[in-house]
Amino acid sequence: MMFTKLADTTKSTIFSVLALIMALVAACLIAPASAFAQGKASPAADPDFAAIDAYIQEEMRDVHIPGLALGIVHGDEVVHLKSFGEADPSGRAVTPQTPFILASSSKSFTALAIMQLSEKEKVDLDAPVQRYVPWFRVADKAASNRITVRNLLNHTSGLPEDTAFKPMLSNDMSGDALEERVRTLSDVQLNHRVGTAFEYTDANYDVLGLIVQKVAGQSYESYVQEHIFTPLDMTHSFTNQTAAQHHGLATGYRSWFSFPRPFEAPYSRGATPSSYLISNTQDMTHYLIAQLNAGRYADTSVLSPEGVAAMRRPAVREGDKDEFYGMGWEARSLGGVPVVRLPDPTPCPSATRKLLTACYKSRVALVAWGSRLYSRYSIGAIAAARISFHTRSPHRPRYPV
Repeated sequence: MMFTKLADTTKSTIFSVLALIMALVAACLIAPASAFAQGKASPAADPDFAAIDAYIQEEMRDVHIPGLALGIVHGDEVVHLKSFGEADPSGRAVTPQTPFILASSSKSFTALAIMQLSEKEKVDLDAPVQRYVPWFRVADKAASNRITVRNLLNHTSGLPEDTAFKPMLSNDMSGDALEERVRTLSDVQLNHRVGTAFEYTDANYDVLGLIVQKVAGQSYESYVQEHIFTPLDMTHSFTNQTAAQHHGLATGYRSWFSFPRPFEAPYSRGATPSSYLISNTQDMTHYLIAQLNAGRYADTSVLSPEGVAAMRRPAVREGDKDEFYGMGWEARSLGGVPVVRLPDPTPCPSATRKLLTACYKSRVALVAWGSRLYSRYSIGAIAAARISFHTRSPHRPRYPV
């Protein structure tokens, strides 16, 4: 299920379309939470895929999603792949191989790249950014010296949220787009002292992407292709829009009086690490298998079990919420089950906020993406589905964010 970053360009924001929501569904999607509490149910016992598909289709009609593809993983197996609707205004059908822009889900790939380099002792998470990008700075020179790689991973650098939006107004595809994007931070005033508070912004992960580029001695895009996409057999995932268009990239949409209209959003190479990697449901099931199996997919490991655990470890509370962030992932409880997910803190309350949820207990995951989404759909597909599929209630519950 995709989301759109609702925007008002007069407020320095912009729609970011074609963004992936990956909802990794907890065990409670398959059986009532009470049954799990009593140890009476197996998380993978006879999932009703027809009911899930019907629910997705009903929600698509309700919130006017043109197209969507769905994949469900259990353990190390893909147990369900399904597609719905249209990939573009021509009526071309969405398939599990249809590419979509990942938006903020790109951050988890960037964090994985940093952790890979850390395990190779090429990056020290507690070292200042300036060790790897000597010219890096913000308006406060002293603060510039103190911002560490870990601060960027955990969104505790102090950089303000609105530093995310400038690249979304650009179509810069030049070779130095990422470096130029990071250089624009040189006059930014921090909102918080370094390391003292959580504030989510794409800028943190664009800087991390530049660190990957500098340390690895190759472009960020080629690193991700070589060290993540290829090992995970993500053969139809892309690091640039042009290649994805040749393979049927889905059209993006924005809302016009609650109805989707095709929209060609800007695409900036300078924001690839935070927002613009591209994949499809089939490939993303491989990624989810690795996430659910301590970094392993088939016979390949992209990160050690300890590294995967470190990425999921709660590091900082998100304001006054009972949710925690750590290295590209958000940790909380969903229906009493510990989960991790990737959040989307878009400034508009109608934009999707729940991006990626994973359950350690059940090792059950679901990835679904489409061309447009409202926030209540993503949380509804996770929490409301639990009620609908378990109680067979004729009334579909609503969970506005």
